[in-house]
Amino acid sequence: GRGRFLARPISGISYCLAWLLILTVEGGSGNFPRVAALPLRSDDAGVEAFAAGFSVICGGYILMSCSLQYWFYAGQQGTVAEWKVQPDKKGGAGSAAYSLWLPLISRLPATHDASGCIIDCAQSKVRAKDHWLLSSINLVMASSFAGSVAHLCVRERTRMVFSLKDAGGMVGLLGWTGAAFAIHNIAEYYWHRLMHHRFFYARAHKLHHFYKSPEPFDDLYMHPVEAVGYYLILYSPPFTVPIHALGFALYMTVMGLCGVLDHAGVRMRVPGLYNTEDHDLHHSKFEVNYAFPHPLMDILHGTFSGTCMGISFPYPPRKTWFSLRGPVSGGQETGR
Repeated sequence: GRGRFLARPISGISYCLAWLLILTVEGGSGNFPRVAALPLRSDDAGVEAFAAGFSVICGGYILMSCSLQYWFYAGQQGTVAEWKVQPDKKGGAGSAAYSLWLPLISRLPATHDASGCIIDCAQSKVRAKDHWLLSSINLVMASSFAGSVAHLCVRERTRMVFSLKDAGGMVGLLGWTGAAFAIHNIAEYYWHRLMHHRFFYARAHKLHHFYKSPEPFDDLYMHPVEAVGYYLILYSPPFTVPIHALGFALYMTVMGLCGVLDHAGVRMRVPGLYNTEDHDLHHSKFEVNYAFPHPLMDILHGTFSGTCMGISFPYPPRKTWFSLRGPVSGGQETGR
């Protein structure tokens, strides 16, 4: 079943704990821990927080992507039909799956085909010629955003709180964490829809849609300007709501896992909440499933195709009262 594929290759626990290394956890009143900021007046604290945030995102991304690549694309090549969303496009499930692929060194084992695309190994994964450059830039940017936010949090330059009392009790902690998820889902949806406008698609978002069946390490292939928009949305909660540090750690864990899994090409789902097949369909069909990670915004705007809470939504989707003007993505293209 699909469940066994979710538990073994990666663990959200380690990702969450890594975020908590940015902050110091102390015992507090009652049975609930109080998370205290690192020494606010210390310049070293800010530097250490930046380094921790940078390392968590950069290292976590590489670890998660490599885990998926080796567990599925290298270790389960004989059962592709069972776990791959688009099993007819095996892509990296070949000899390239056994080689270490990192953005900065991706060109070393590669050759180019007639169209200028990088071929890691014969009969295997094909990457865009500038994949290594854009992926490297975006990974450094994402990690730098994380480091900067961590630095600002420990120096009390954000609205983040570090005690249960300041968070408004357990209700406040859960409520503001939920608000962070809601703000992200809404902003992410409209930013993604904007990227599918003819002007932005042709000049930026078209790069990301080069891959019609995305696999590990394909998610960072996007225009840096588009990436900045996503990162501003992703790291906005500490600046917009009084979110507790533990709530932000949970938020980042979920977003980090879903962001990588959405572009892994692997079937994984949490019934009623998340399904990797939704975004995979977006890469192949363009005009559906813009929302991340929950499909509610797609459902409200009539852009969802798939199954949610046992209800099937057909393709192409039906219009709703909240439907916007039809997206313009430049038409479906021949992709990889």
